[in-house]
Amino acid sequence: MTKFKRTSQELVADHNFFKVVTNYTQVEETQEIFDRISIDHIGAVAVIPILANGDIVLIDQYRSTIDDYSLEAVAGRRDVEGEEPGDCALRELQEEVGVKSDRVESLGWIYTSPGFTNEKLFLFIALDCDDPQEPSPVGVEEKYAKTIRCTFEDALNWINEGKIRDSKSIVAIIRAYEYCK
Repeated sequence: MTKFKRTSQELVADHNFFKVVTNYTQVEETQEIFDRISIDHIGAVAVIPILANGDIVLIDQYRSTIDDYSLEAVAGRRDVEGEEPGDCALRELQEEVGVKSDRVESLGWIYTSPGFTNEKLFLFIALDCDDPQEPSPVGVEEKYAKTIRCTFEDALNWINEGKIRDSKSIVAIIRAYEYCK
C-alpha cells in the first residue's frame, strides 16, 4: 500500500469550534506533494437516551447547512475545556431535550466525514433517564427544536424510510439498539 505523510499544515481561517486548514502531504514513494483543504474540528458527542419504558428521545431541529429540519440524536460540540465526552453527552441531554441521567455507556466513536474533516464524534447511550422536562436551549435552533419521543422500531423505520438522514444519528441509533438487544 502506498504510504503518505503530512509534511505541514497551514491555517486558512480560525472560527469558533473549527479551523480551515490546508494540509500538505507527500507520497513517500514518488516524493510528490499535494494539498487538500480541510476542517480541523474540536470534536463532538451524540447520545441516545433510553427512558424507563424503553422509548428513546430524538430532536428535530433546523439546520442552516441544509436549510431544513433534521431529525437527529441529541448531539453537541466538545466546547467546554477539559470536559470528558461522557460528561458532555449528559450536558447536551439536559440542554437540548431536558433529559437527566447519571449513566452513559460508550458506543465507540466515528469520524463524521473524513473526506473533509477530522471531526471525531463520540457515541453514547444514556441509561436510567428521567422523562424529558423543559430543556435549557443554548442556540437559536435549539430554542425552536422539537423533542421527539419514539420506540427503537419507529426510529429504525424512519432510517429506512429516509426520514432520519443524519449519519451520526443513524449510527448512534443502530448501535444503541444493538446494545439494548
